[in-house]
Amino acid sequence: MLSLLAENTALFLTTVFVITISSSALGTGTGLFLLPIAILRYGAPEGIGIITIYYICQNVNKILFFRKHVQTKVGLYIGLFSIPGSIIGAYALAIVDPELFKKAFATVFLLYLAKDTFFKETKMFSEKHLLPVFGFFYGLLSGLLGTGIVVKGPTLRSLGLLKESYIGTYAFTSFINNIPKIITYSLTGVVTVTSYIEALPLLALSIIGTAIGKRCNALIHPRVFKVLLNVSFATIAFAMLFG
Repeated sequence: MLSLLAENTALFLTTVFVITISSSALGTGTGLFLLPIAILRYGAPEGIGIITIYYICQNVNKILFFRKHVQTKVGLYIGLFSIPGSIIGAYALAIVDPELFKKAFATVFLLYLAKDTFFKETKMFSEKHLLPVFGFFYGLLSGLLGTGIVVKGPTLRSLGLLKESYIGTYAFTSFINNIPKIITYSLTGVVTVTSYIEALPLLALSIIGTAIGKRCNALIHPRVFKVLLNVSFATIAFAMLFG
């Protein structure tokens, strides 16, 4: 299935477009879904570089479209402290089995969702003085697994951020986290001029998809948004656990 999406240009661009809209409407991370398809389409490490360019463009679009709702202080705490975690995670990839790490965090994440859904909502992630800690672990997972949503998602939601605030702040932290990556990729030759040319169609889809996603977000009731967010979290966790 992934090979078909990667090899067929129309299907690939449609997938990017649909995920962009979904990401802008619900604020869910795209890395878990787009990264493997991009690697199949462009090869590694070129695909990682191209999709990172798309991520940054998508982050910027969300920040601009939801700029009135971005919680800058929260975003800076999480984003800046994610940078050292991201660097350590990238190096740890060479010595740690990412599959075991991924499954362990996915299990903890599912337990958190179960408690949050069926019992009193947990406030573990809502302690603001722990934001640097959560930021570090978000970066660590992002560097090691390519996505840190299992930390960042619950953190932002437990702080009471829903809908526009959640999406805008999520994008802001992701933008900060992705800048060191794109600089490193450029210095090491993973990202070249060709990468930016290949990414141009994705950047156009990102702008249009984000605009549509924002309109969709305005139609979603906050309670429904919270439920959809939990469903997306659970989907990602199960994909990490059994994928």
